[in-house]
Amino acid sequence: MDTLRARCAVVAPAFLAVLATGALAGTNPGPDECWAEMVRLSKVHGVPAPLIAAVAHAESSWQQFARATGNYAGRYYNEGDLVESFDGGIGMMQITGDPISGIDHDRIRTDWKYNLEIGVRTLRFKYDYSWYVVSVINPRHGLPAVPNWFPRGDPEILENWWYGLICYNGYSPASTVAEVYLARAENPGAYRLHASDVTLG
Repeated sequence: MDTLRARCAVVAPAFLAVLATGALAGTNPGPDECWAEMVRLSKVHGVPAPLIAAVAHAESSWQQFARATGNYAGRYYNEGDLVESFDGGIGMMQITGDPISGIDHDRIRTDWKYNLEIGVRTLRFKYDYSWYVVSVINPRHGLPAVPNWFPRGDPEILENWWYGLICYNGYSPASTVAEVYLARAENPGAYRLHASDVTLG
């Protein structure tokens, strides 16, 4: 019993220190701090800040860790738990697997800024890759390339992000992407991301 007490005396302070740092139970950033980081990442990676904000809101309501109220269904039950969805999405940007190379999988669980950065880098990668799919891969499979009337456009313009945005949670074979393009060619007003869809409240 004395040995157990001695061990507890050593372990308990360390455990409390871990709790205090938020390594096991985390605290979310405030909206101003979160928005400031989104603006910073926007400038670094060339992804519009309102788009980052909209994706983070859709994925987690800007939460890296669960709140006592306002949680959606997932694999966490207590305030401060990591936001982790049933399909393995982790944190504020619901990172799954390895959407880009070189991810620190421990850090995306504990560091909301890093989780947000990986999400933003993934968005930019998917934006660039979506153009590669429709301009290079599709023709190899006998599918249409990017329509002549649809320029790649400036990534600073929200409306140019729709095709990359649909790939954020994964993408299907090139034929599916081609079908989206064909549908838009038949009805140019459809499948369009409007600035009003992603602006802040």
